[in-house]
Amino acid sequence: MNFVDPSDIRPILVLSALSSKPVSIKSSTQFSIQEQQFLNIVSALTSNSTSKLQNNAHYIDFIPGMPQGGTYKFNVDNIAFIAEYLLLLCPFCKFSSEIELTGEIISNQVSSIFYIKEVLAHHLKYFNNGEDFVDIKIGQNSTKLIFKTVQKFNTVAFTQISPVKSIQGTAVYQNVPKQLSNRVITSSKQILLPFTSDVSVAQFLSKSQSQSLGLFLFAEMENGGRVGGEFFFESNLEPEDIGKIAAQLLLREIEGNGAIDANAQAVILMALAMSEGLVSVVRFQDLCDLSIELMRTVFEILGVIFQVENYEILGENGIVVKGVEIVVRGSGMVNVTKRGF
Repeated sequence: MNFVDPSDIRPILVLSALSSKPVSIKSSTQFSIQEQQFLNIVSALTSNSTSKLQNNAHYIDFIPGMPQGGTYKFNVDNIAFIAEYLLLLCPFCKFSSEIELTGEIISNQVSSIFYIKEVLAHHLKYFNNGEDFVDIKIGQNSTKLIFKTVQKFNTVAFTQISPVKSIQGTAVYQNVPKQLSNRVITSSKQILLPFTSDVSVAQFLSKSQSQSLGLFLFAEMENGGRVGGEFFFESNLEPEDIGKIAAQLLLREIEGNGAIDANAQAVILMALAMSEGLVSVVRFQDLCDLSIELMRTVFEILGVIFQVENYEILGENGIVVKGVEIVVRGSGMVNVTKRGF
């Protein structure tokens, strides 16, 4: 299977590994160091796989082996870039996995490891009968991901309208004074407290090399769902601006009244396609471009078709909530090492 200039090679490689279908990926620009690291890690987790980076890092050939799992330590550029799609690969490995990633903890290029732990992994447990299958331990310059294996992903229904129960978060600072982190928290609370009095933000000192300051926030909904908003900056920006931007991004997601937030869309869509061969339904506010591209990738590799329908429903306080509903029948993917006979 051939792919040209994809926006994200990670879902292609993971779906290739899980479906045992070889892929070739061509890029008009060189694959980044992060992408090359992800390729090497997927290869390490799948026994007897073959991966080749050719044409001055413009071309990848990947022939997958059996997803094995195991215990590994990797030095990486950005922890979250690697961890995000391992959430879909490692549960379907033969053995449980313990993966330690050392590198930068935060970046505005991808969702943070805090978001992955508190929002994305929280969503994915519902594909496993509400039971967590990954334990994410975040350290000051490394993160350990401990995975259990699963037999399959169940179907889900994320459609319920739900108000906010509470807001939590983490202000992260690295190589800057802690007082700047305090200012970030104060400015975010000025925006959030009018919406709910239950706002709690912790502080986290990162020991990565770069200088950075940022804020991750998530809202716990009454129905148990979560949405997130975050902003991190590596240059000169007032702490008050960082807090306000992160809070505004969270409020934008809260407007969906329980809809899956934008940063989780791609991984959730992939999990839906991997689920047992029954119908799942989820609700988004809007489909982002990456999600549309991902649906095409899923169709090419798994043959799964997503049905997209517009909706308009009455939310909290009589406010009309608009968005899209995704209806999909999963491919029935099963962990081949756990099939019964």
